[in-house]
Amino acid sequence: MLYILTKHKKLNLKKLTYLFLLPLFFTISCSEDHTNLDEQLFHTESSTITNDILKLINKHREINGLHTLKRNATADKLAENHNKYMIANDVVNHDHFNERASALRKDEQAKGVGENVAWGYKDAQQVVNAWLDSPGHKANIEGDFTNSGLSAMKDDNGTYYFTHLFYKN
Repeated sequence: MLYILTKHKKLNLKKLTYLFLLPLFFTISCSEDHTNLDEQLFHTESSTITNDILKLINKHREINGLHTLKRNATADKLAENHNKYMIANDVVNHDHFNERASALRKDEQAKGVGENVAWGYKDAQQVVNAWLDSPGHKANIEGDFTNSGLSAMKDDNGTYYFTHLFYKN
């Protein structure tokens, strides 16, 4: 089984905010009457960025002679739940990775599982570039995996959190 970066120290985002956050140039605010529209825009934006991430990763894999990854709803939900956890706890980490890996082994017959997380990148290209510049993250991207689950979620400040699960079945 492949476990990459599961024992890294937790990052306290409050301490890192001044070092890593880009200035926020604008904010969007909507009245309560637009809640459903806000949710639709969020899901569309989130779907777009995760689709773009997978396209970029699959393009990289193809260039390197690797098969493309297929998106999986179970893995997507696990990634989404981990983003919610990171946002709620104001940390970027791999906490409870073993539980996500176990769920994929049980529900999807996964034989190997890896995970990449990130925070603060504004688009798909930036986060994929950062992962490719990191040996552990790149190992997952280029690993012997067949499927993936992705989530990109913004916190209340509009900062993206990313979780990308990889597995082989």
